[in-house]
Amino acid sequence: MSRAAWSACALLLLAATAAGEGRPAGPLVVDLGTHRIHDVGGSVWHVGEARAEAPVTALRAILRDFERYPDWFPRLAEARVLRAGAEPIVYGRLDLPWPLADRDYVVAYRELRDREGGFWLEAVPTELAATPEQPGVERIPVETRWRVVPTSDGGARITYHARESGPRLSGWLADRTFRSDWATLVRALRDRLVESTRT
Repeated sequence: MSRAAWSACALLLLAATAAGEGRPAGPLVVDLGTHRIHDVGGSVWHVGEARAEAPVTALRAILRDFERYPDWFPRLAEARVLRAGAEPIVYGRLDLPWPLADRDYVVAYRELRDREGGFWLEAVPTELAATPEQPGVERIPVETRWRVVPTSDGGARITYHARESGPRLSGWLADRTFRSDWATLVRALRDRLVESTRT
């Protein structure tokens, strides 16, 4: 897949300047690495894993605060809830470096909570993805899943799935790109956790 298309699948976590370098460490989020899996339909999913010294409730509050994603999610310039409810529909626009055009997407979020106190948060393209499109901004498909489960020490284990779509990069390049982008996202999530403890 092209660099632009891959970034779409990974929610366009382009290798950006690490968010929050130089800030106090605060609650620690440890990068546990990345890998990829193939589902029964043949789709490729890139997976990042991390461990957080923060409770599931704190992570859930951050991940469900969709309109604040631009405060911490790399390259995300705008996020708006188009329709609230059990499955909110969210518009996002990503600010990419020149000469790339900005990208945007529309997804529906679905949450499933389990008996162990964890949850899944899935973003899938929605039928509203055809509107509203903006001049000069390329609409892209996005499909991701967050999985957060409690650990015995009061923290949480985080898993992030991003589905590939469109023409693929070679395996090693896609893996390297996702590994870099996941490390950036882990640092950004750590900084958002630090901020949330101060408010």
